[in-house]
Amino acid sequence: MKSLYLLRHAKAEFGLSDGSDFERMLTPTGKQDAVRLGYRMMGRGMSPQHFVGSPSLRTRQTLQRLLEPFNQGDDQVEWVDELYHADESTWMRIISSAPNHLHSCLYCGHNPALTQIANRLSADVQWDHMPTCGLLVLAFDVSNWDELKGSKGRLVWFDSPKSDTTIL
Repeated sequence: MKSLYLLRHAKAEFGLSDGSDFERMLTPTGKQDAVRLGYRMMGRGMSPQHFVGSPSLRTRQTLQRLLEPFNQGDDQVEWVDELYHADESTWMRIISSAPNHLHSCLYCGHNPALTQIANRLSADVQWDHMPTCGLLVLAFDVSNWDELKGSKGRLVWFDSPKSDTTIL
């Protein structure tokens, strides 16, 4: 059994005056949302074994805040340059190459590819647009991460700051 956590970065400021999308930072609301999500995960006993993120500033800040309730730092995160502006096939390649001894991995990145990979891998729901700080958790009855390529996962949990309640 493998558990896949797909997280979109929290709410970020609009483009900077110098046009650097990579350096966009979280808004105060985005920072609070990421910490709250960490506490909700902790309350549900959800603690991924491995964290992978795009190296953009907003994804770094999202994971830093998300990890605060777990008393972990972002030194626990594997930063993968390819996840910034990745397409669906790149996401699939990165996810399927996770070490098989890991049973749960969280990936933090960007739309539109994050929504696309969520739709490709989910048996239960389809998304028009993964919201900021939206977390989708899917369970797969597989032994190896590479087997996700041809699989659909069962929805375990979905949470987002815009939801009054979480799903499942």
